[in-house]
Amino acid sequence: MAKNDFEASRYSLDFSKVLGRPCLTIGRKGLNVRIALLSSMVAITFAASSSPFRRAAEAATEELAVVGNGVRANACFVGGEWQSGSGFLEAGGYDRWLLADRGLDQGDFHLKARLSIHGLDKSAARFAFNRGESSFGFEGSHDKIYITGVVAGGKETASALTDPKEAGIVDGQPFTFEVIRKDDKLTFSINGKPIRSSNAHDGPIPVLGFEPRRAVMRIEQFSIQGTFLADIYEDHSFGVWFHPQVTPVDTLWRGPFLNVPDDRVLTVVNHEGGVQAFVSEDDGKMWTEPVIVVRERGKRQSYPKVFERRPGELWITTWQGGQLFKLRETDFVDN
Repeated sequence: MAKNDFEASRYSLDFSKVLGRPCLTIGRKGLNVRIALLSSMVAITFAASSSPFRRAAEAATEELAVVGNGVRANACFVGGEWQSGSGFLEAGGYDRWLLADRGLDQGDFHLKARLSIHGLDKSAARFAFNRGESSFGFEGSHDKIYITGVVAGGKETASALTDPKEAGIVDGQPFTFEVIRKDDKLTFSINGKPIRSSNAHDGPIPVLGFEPRRAVMRIEQFSIQGTFLADIYEDHSFGVWFHPQVTPVDTLWRGPFLNVPDDRVLTVVNHEGGVQAFVSEDDGKMWTEPVIVVRERGKRQSYPKVFERRPGELWITTWQGGQLFKLRETDFVDN
């Protein structure tokens, strides 16, 4: 065998064994062309198998029970525990989240929950993606169901939809809430009635769940059918690091807070359509019945701040409504 013949034979490849179909055997002269072809096919095959879209489509669909008959299953609490009631889990106030302990990958899904909201009026109680990036609110300060974020068309976008009662949401009464993504179309429904459909969110949803905000929320059932991300969250997954000398306070309201006589704490909040004041004698565990500071029909007064201008004299401002009120502590704090 000539030297050149030997080298040609040494570099010959039977691509029928590699590609699984009949293919010409070539020598050294055409080797670079076929290697380039093979490399391209391998790259295409690898890209197809590693694409997240392909992986999501091929992954098995599961059903995740987050809450079943009022019992925590695959749920994650953030901002404080949800309390067990008779067939429900309950919490109230800001930043008290009940989340699924796994996020959703791309692809179709069906989320279904049975819940009730107590103190619905202007509460902003909501279901949200990624802890507020996008929200479906059951009633905002404008007395309407609302959506925010990408489901409304943009990160900073918000839209008011319809009256909660017309949609079937009544204060204190259970209703069924569903979110369905089918072929990249996202639909929100109340008691089987579609409220909003959008093509704005077709990617993974790492975090999703409910927040009561200015109301009390009770969740009886919460389940999701879909393709899930691998990570499993725990209650501390979204936790905040605290300095050793800091003690977290589990309370209904998130401030602003002010010390008042007899070692009590006062807060002012926008609640039930106006600005109301609450007082606590046990560091926020329990609060007195509210005292209405201001409520003006047809005008929003919300996001108040309070400070003590001089001993016994309180100034309260509102970010929405642009009001400034001056009061005495004795007007609504018993001595």
